[in-house]
Amino acid sequence: MTEERKQELRQLLEKAKNNLVIRYKYGGPSSIPVAVYRRYLQERWRYYGIDFLSFAFSIQLVPDIADGSTKSNLLGYIRKELALFINEGTNPDLDCIRTANYLIECNSTYGDHLVTHGGGPFPLFMVLERLLEIALVRGIEEAVSFFDRCSRPEGTQVFLWDVAFLEGVKIETEIELFNGVRLIPLPSGEISGKVKQYLHGVSVSAFINHKDSFFGRTLLVIDRPVFSVLCKTSEKIIQNGTRIDELPFQVEVPEVKFTSHQAVDSFDKFFCQALSLVCNSAVEIVITGFLLQEENSFNQTHGPGKMFRYFKPLGNPPEAGEAGIEKAKYLHERLVDLNSDDRSTMQIAIGRWIKSKTSGSDVDKIIDLGIAFEALYLSNISEPTELSFRLRLHAGWHLGENEEDRKALMKEFGEIYRWRSKVVHTGKLPNKKKKPPFTHEEVKHFIERAQELCRDSIMKILDDGHFPDWNSLILGVETEGDVEGRTE
Repeated sequence: MTEERKQELRQLLEKAKNNLVIRYKYGGPSSIPVAVYRRYLQERWRYYGIDFLSFAFSIQLVPDIADGSTKSNLLGYIRKELALFINEGTNPDLDCIRTANYLIECNSTYGDHLVTHGGGPFPLFMVLERLLEIALVRGIEEAVSFFDRCSRPEGTQVFLWDVAFLEGVKIETEIELFNGVRLIPLPSGEISGKVKQYLHGVSVSAFINHKDSFFGRTLLVIDRPVFSVLCKTSEKIIQNGTRIDELPFQVEVPEVKFTSHQAVDSFDKFFCQALSLVCNSAVEIVITGFLLQEENSFNQTHGPGKMFRYFKPLGNPPEAGEAGIEKAKYLHERLVDLNSDDRSTMQIAIGRWIKSKTSGSDVDKIIDLGIAFEALYLSNISEPTELSFRLRLHAGWHLGENEEDRKALMKEFGEIYRWRSKVVHTGKLPNKKKKPPFTHEEVKHFIERAQELCRDSIMKILDDGHFPDWNSLILGVETEGDVEGRTE
């Protein structure tokens, strides 16, 4: 764009801002105040395209120009500047530009290369809407700069955000985990919540419930660099797998922690497990999604990629401060560094421990903990005999600090195994011998103690960096007291 054309765009956008209205895209002529929409859009862009209107409802708010002449002139300007990229149809109102997006990934085999990630037609009227949004929130100069960057044949570089909604933990301020990886506390939703008073005909209670599902939660956000271009109709789109150094123009490769989809998925899973151990809480991903940087591209924002279940009531989850986050990063590294067999076994143990912390019957919790303990203390047993004794012995020697401590632990683990066997074989909790049944509080205390011992076992193995060699651990140290009651 020449400086003269930029100045023309500035003047058109200035007129457009003075005649701006905000309408429902599919809801008729009603509108909301421009100032309310501006604050709403600021919140949406601040929190990675997330607001409580954008997921469960089809309501979309769009900027429009009340003056028909100004709108026509601005559309004409866009059409002229993007003429090389327009796919013309039979109806000029539906003419589109064609976009293509490529993730910039890196691995040892192909080096820095491109991986196709969507794109497609983008109607000119939506280009107009995007320009108006940027001019409203970022200012006219940024809107002009944006249009200039995006209209170049070499394209623009933006970020795709992998976003995971976490349940079971809260943070007070944004925390950077690594370069391009951060935890974000969502606000109360007060700003976007004000929009509901202008949405006539929609249940207010539905909005309130939906708002509470998202705001006050924690986001795990990972930056993924994206290269985005407008495609000429006569040109072939860049091929999937093209190396960065093979492109006819220069593309910067940002330094980010994770450079592939597989690495992102692995980190999401393992880090949530590490955070669960630190917080002593079931930190789980409820929704995952990916969102393109909408204020810096023509591409439409994508919604959630996968919803595992609905959110539970927010309650009062434990807070993870900076010290806790550093501990979680350490545990994540220890988990990743385990050899593949040990890591698979540890996944079973941690997964079942986490499951025992979520809602479920007491019987289910005991079964989950029993599986976790067997993974931790019986996974390398070739002969399936004397399992109760082996579990007690291994756990006692692993966690105990002295003979007295080991004896007490062996007794506790013997009781845990007895409860586990009872519920597995009968589906019922055990009873006291010749005494009244266990009370609710006694069962609750028993399960919490078993969860504590399971967590201690997991943490110790991760701190050690490997599972113990049980024979070496107890070789020559076993005493007569340690083996009393050696029965199945």
